[in-house]
Amino acid sequence: MSRGACAAPGPALAAALAVLGACRAEGPPIQAEDLAVRVEVGAHEVEFGRAFELRLVRVWRRELVPEPWPERALAPLALEVVATHRREDADRIEETRVCLARAFAAGTLTVAPATVSAAPRGGGARRTARSEPLVLQVASALPAGASPEPELPGDLLLPRPRRWPWWLAGCAVALGGAALLFARARRRPPPPATSPTPAQEPGRDARSRARARLVRLRAAAPGDAAAVVAFCVELGDLLREYLAEGFALPALERTSEELLAALAATPRFAPEPVARLRQVLLGCDLAKFAHRPPDAAGRARLLDLAERVVEEVHEERAGSPRGAEAGA
Repeated sequence: MSRGACAAPGPALAAALAVLGACRAEGPPIQAEDLAVRVEVGAHEVEFGRAFELRLVRVWRRELVPEPWPERALAPLALEVVATHRREDADRIEETRVCLARAFAAGTLTVAPATVSAAPRGGGARRTARSEPLVLQVASALPAGASPEPELPGDLLLPRPRRWPWWLAGCAVALGGAALLFARARRRPPPPATSPTPAQEPGRDARSRARARLVRLRAAAPGDAAAVVAFCVELGDLLREYLAEGFALPALERTSEELLAALAATPRFAPEPVARLRQVLLGCDLAKFAHRPPDAAGRARLLDLAERVVEEVHEERAGSPRGAEAGA
């Protein structure tokens, strides 16, 4: 998992789940089945992209050898195992996996049954068991009544022209004439114009590095699903590192939803680049955690959005009144 992007919850939460699982290790008698599996959740109403506790429990007789858990068990849920516990009695073995799960589809989500297989140690027919289907209600992370589509920028709102008093115009003309006479008396040529140095342009080096990485990503041609996931990891990382290095934001330590909520709550950034950043980060999270990698057109669109975020956030910080107020 990449730094920050829908990052794993803090160590305190993971440790608490591990301790809770350990406390339950001495629970009721082991289920009297030759081979069985069940899925346990604390609540069937969860929030989009937010971690919730889920337990995978399987039981098998001692004379059976279970096969490893499939990598995509309970897809499309994204699972992160934080602890594993094991109990035994004279006839059976019970294994419990404590997981942090995330759902990336709003509404009613039906998860296919978990499947486990085992074979006798001395040889024989392979046995299979399935859990009950899991039905979750996934609430959107957006405010109630908000559209799922990002809000795009509207027409540019220009300030209304002000009516200057005539005496201010006269003062301006007088000051301009005095400055011209002073310049002629001094007979000194104006200093040559100089381009701003990196120190005068906030985030310039960070922007240059982000641009170079975007160029490399656009030239890449991922050949398989793993390469597409690596593409999405790199894209999410470069945007987070750009915000952390160029604007001193804790973008590497926060989950996607935490980072986006923090950006939306501050007047430092305009809503348009934040909306585009949301599309990029959630698209990358879908590839990394929900195994839904984008196709070539989707990758090109994510790159276009990322390039606009880099340029617009830089302009907002370096040149706009909003950025100047933030830096004051």
